[in-house]
Amino acid sequence: MRLRTYIIAGVALLFSAVCSAQIATPSSSPIGLGGEVKMRSMLHLPVSRLGTFDRDSALLAMEAADKESLRLYLFAHKQETDIDLIRSGHHSTLSDGRQVWQYRVTSPGALSLSFFFDRVSLPEGSLLFIYTDDGSKILGGYGAQNISRSGTIATQPIETDDVVIEVQAPAGSSPSLRLKEVNHGIRPLNLRATFGSNFGRASSALTCTPEVVCMPGLDEMKRAVVVVVINGEGVGTGTMVSNTQGDNTPYLLTAAHVLSVNFWHMNVEQQAERTVAIFNYESPSCSGEVMPDLTQSVSGATVVGFDKPTDACLIRLNNIPPESYRPYYMGWTAEKHPQGNYINIHHPYAMTKRVNYYNGDVKVNITCETDQNYFDDHMHYEVPVWDVGTTAAGSSGSPLIDRAQRVMGGLSAGRSLCGLKAPDYFFSLANVWEQKREATESIVRALSPRGAATLTCDGRDPYGSPRSRARRITHVSSALTGDSLSGPGAQLTPEVILGGADAVGEHYLLKPHTKLYGAYVMLDMSQVKPNELGSEDVSMTLEVYTGGESPAATIPVDLSKIIRGTLSSRQDNLKYREVFVSFPQPIELSDRGELILAIPTQSLPKGVSILHQQYSGAGGQMMIKSGNKWTPRTLTKGTIALWMDPLIGDSEEDQAERSYPLFSLTSTSPEQILLQLADRVSETAELGIYTISGQKVYTATLPSRATILDRRMLEGLGVVVIHVTAGSEQLSIKALFPAN
Repeated sequence: MRLRTYIIAGVALLFSAVCSAQIATPSSSPIGLGGEVKMRSMLHLPVSRLGTFDRDSALLAMEAADKESLRLYLFAHKQETDIDLIRSGHHSTLSDGRQVWQYRVTSPGALSLSFFFDRVSLPEGSLLFIYTDDGSKILGGYGAQNISRSGTIATQPIETDDVVIEVQAPAGSSPSLRLKEVNHGIRPLNLRATFGSNFGRASSALTCTPEVVCMPGLDEMKRAVVVVVINGEGVGTGTMVSNTQGDNTPYLLTAAHVLSVNFWHMNVEQQAERTVAIFNYESPSCSGEVMPDLTQSVSGATVVGFDKPTDACLIRLNNIPPESYRPYYMGWTAEKHPQGNYINIHHPYAMTKRVNYYNGDVKVNITCETDQNYFDDHMHYEVPVWDVGTTAAGSSGSPLIDRAQRVMGGLSAGRSLCGLKAPDYFFSLANVWEQKREATESIVRALSPRGAATLTCDGRDPYGSPRSRARRITHVSSALTGDSLSGPGAQLTPEVILGGADAVGEHYLLKPHTKLYGAYVMLDMSQVKPNELGSEDVSMTLEVYTGGESPAATIPVDLSKIIRGTLSSRQDNLKYREVFVSFPQPIELSDRGELILAIPTQSLPKGVSILHQQYSGAGGQMMIKSGNKWTPRTLTKGTIALWMDPLIGDSEEDQAERSYPLFSLTSTSPEQILLQLADRVSETAELGIYTISGQKVYTATLPSRATILDRRMLEGLGVVVIHVTAGSEQLSIKALFPAN
C-alpha cells in the first residue's frame, strides 16, 4: 500500500449550521437566513450605500507601494461611517422573546468588505453576524468573547460588496453596536486564478517559492505563522511565539511597519484593536490547486512593544487561539550568531503559506536600506540571496528561522524576486535585546520574564493534546509532488467515480487502536451547475467504517456555504475545495486497524465529486460499496486513490515519521533541485549520484537537511541513481534527466 504522510492544520472547518471564524459560537446561524423573520429580500432592510471614491488613484498607490522595499500588501480603502445599528436597524421580536436587528451595508464594486465596530455591548447570549443575502458567506456569530477591552470588534474580510449585519439578543437585553469603519477591498486578498497561470500574476512572480505542504518537517513551524490583517487595509505575516515561562500567553511577533501600515498610522494601540490574525491559511496540495478558506481567526490585540528603530513589534492577541486551530508557539533566539541553514515561512501577496531556504550565513548588524531610511543603522540581518524562494508584498513580519527552529527576527524589507537575486532584511531579536528603550525592554520582559540574560526559548504546543498533535495521512502522492490534478484526463467524471455504487470510500490499514480526530475530503465542484442546486441546504454524509458492516460513525456535513461561496467567487476559478470534518469524539480503530472513509453517493449534491488520483499500478485504495459489500475499485490500466485523508492521533507518531522517505527531491526552478532530508535525520548524511551503469557523477557530505543541487550537472545523463546514507538508513531512487 502506498502511504504518504504530511501534517497540516484544518483550513475549512465546517460546523453543522454555519461556516464561520474569529472563535465564533458553533452551531449558531443568522435568523435572516431562516426562521421566524427570514428575509424576503435585502431590499426590505434599511441600508447604507457608501460613497464613491477615486478607486483608480487608490489602486495606483497600492501598486506603487508594492515596488517599495517594505513588503506590506495593501488591499483596501477605508471609509468612515457613524451608524448606530441598534437604533437604525430593522427590529423584530421572536416568539420566544429574543430580539433581532438587521441592517444592510453596500459598497458597490468592492472585492471584499471588512468592518470595525465600536461602542459594542453584547449581553450574554447575544450574537453578531455578517452575511450575504444568499447565505454563501457568513461571519459569526460573535459574542462577548470577541469584544476588546475598549469595546470594539474588528472583522476579517468577507468576499462581497453587499452584506447584512444582524444582531441577536435575549429578551429584555439592550445590546449596543456602532459601525465606525468599512474597508472597501480594491485588490483581492486571495489572488488565485487557475492552476498553471501562477495564480493570476506574472509567470515569474512566485514560481520559485514552494507551498509549505511541499516540504516535510515544517509542521510545528508553519502552524505558528499567520496572516495578519491590519486596520482592514493591509496584510503582512506574523508568528506566534512562546515565552520562557511557557504560560501560553498568545504573543504574536511581527514588524513594526506592519502594525503601523508602513508607519502611516502611529496610534499603534488603535491599530492593534483593528488587527485580525488568520491561522492555517495553506493549500493542502503542492500544486496549489486545492483552495482553502480564511476560516480560523482571532480578532483584536494589545501592544506589548513597538520599536520603529529596529522594526520589531510584539502584540498580544485578545483571545487564545482554540485547540481546533492547532496553534503552535515558536521558540526564539536573541543570540548574535544563530546557526545557518535558514527558513522563512510567509504569505506573499496574501496567498497561501510559502517557504524559502537559505543555506549560507546571514550577515549581522547590517543597515537596512529602505526608500525613506525608516530604521536605525546596523540593526538587521541580511539574507544575501535565497537558495529557494523569494519574498513579496504580504511577507513583511514573517519569521527568519534558524536550524534549531527558533525565530531570529522578522522581515522588514527587501527586493528579492524569483528572477532577481537581491537581498532581504530581517529585524534582529539580538539587537532588540541590546537596546535599552522602553519598547524593546517591554518585548524582552514579555518573552523572557526571567531577564534579558536568557537568550533562547524553545517552542511549545499550547495544548499538547492528542488532537493538537494529530497527523494527517494521504494516499494522493501528487499532494506532495506538485503534479497537476487538473490536467487533461486527470479527473474522471462524477458518473465514472460515483456511478453504480451505493457508497465510495478510501481504505487505510493503520496501527491497531489508532484514534481518529477528523477527516479531510477534497471536493471537485467543477461540474456543478448553480441552477441545479436548488434553494435548500446542500449537504453530504461522511461515514467511518472500522471493520464492521455498519459505519462506526455517520456525520452530516453542511456544504451549502462552501459550495455557494465557491461558485459565486469573483476572485478565482478554482473549483477544488478542502472540507475538514472534525469528529466530536475520537473514533478508535479495532485490533485490525482497518479504516474506510466513505461517502454515500446519493448524499453528494448533483455535479459534486471527490478529487482523486489515478495510478498505473496498485497504489490506489479506492473502494466501492454495493449493498453491504466493499470491493476495490480498479481501472483497465490501474487503480484510483480518493483524496480523503484521516487525521490520526499521535500514537501513530513513529509510524507516520517513518512513512516520510529518508529524503525527497523538489524541483524549485529550471536550474535547481532541493534535496530535503527527513526531519528525523540528526547527523550528517552522505550523498552519491551515479549513472545507471554505476559511474560516479557527484558525491558530497550533507551537513543540513536542505541542500540545493545544480540541475544542469544532471541534464542529459538519462536515468541516474541518487543515493543517501544517514546513520543506519539508506535510500536510493532513480530519476530521469533527459537531454534538453
